[in-house]
Amino acid sequence: SPAARETRRPPLALYCEPALEPIEPEVVGDGVARPGLFARMGRSFRQALAEGEAERRRREAGHPDAAGGSRMGRWVKRKLADSVAEHRLLWALRSQTSAGLVHPDTMTSDAARAFAVSECRRDLNKHAFWCAVDGLLFIASGVIAVIPGPNLIAYYLIFRCVSHYFSLAGALRGVRPSLWTPQPSSHLTAVAQALPLPPAERDARVDEAAAALGLERLTAFVRRMSAVRS
Repeated sequence: SPAARETRRPPLALYCEPALEPIEPEVVGDGVARPGLFARMGRSFRQALAEGEAERRRREAGHPDAAGGSRMGRWVKRKLADSVAEHRLLWALRSQTSAGLVHPDTMTSDAARAFAVSECRRDLNKHAFWCAVDGLLFIASGVIAVIPGPNLIAYYLIFRCVSHYFSLAGALRGVRPSLWTPQPSSHLTAVAQALPLPPAERDARVDEAAAALGLERLTAFVRRMSAVRS
């Protein structure tokens, strides 16, 4: 059954922690964004990215959503935080010619590479579809999107359109098996073994592995993924 097949899936997910730099908008001509619509889109995207990063860090630290603002504004910021968490890996792959693939040492390097490629192929299909849909939505809502000022709805529409485009570009690189260089790790094996444990003990084990791997937010990621799969 589908449920039985789901329980047999390995507890694997692609994850990375790229530098927290604002992603610049695409440039044209001599390398400077044209004034007008494209420049405003770039500024709005950077603003939305910063708000999404701030909300994601707030969540990972265990704080409630930021108070103040309208209900719609708080909803938009929650959606931005979710999008930042979802898209970061593919955004980082856009500019890479090679990528290390650290995997549990209980699986083979070929299996790890095949898993990474299959995940990127799935993301490629998803982001190609949503890039087209959100592009059309953005064009249809262009009058709202170019209004100056802190328009959260405009930020969200622009963010979705641009982030799906960037994710599509990253997935196109990720489907190439030659991109990935597998690296087995006993620390990730320890993370997999910790997943069935009670949350407090699981988090302590993952914290140890995260420190060894130099991954500041790994515990928050494992906690989030465990909640999704429970």
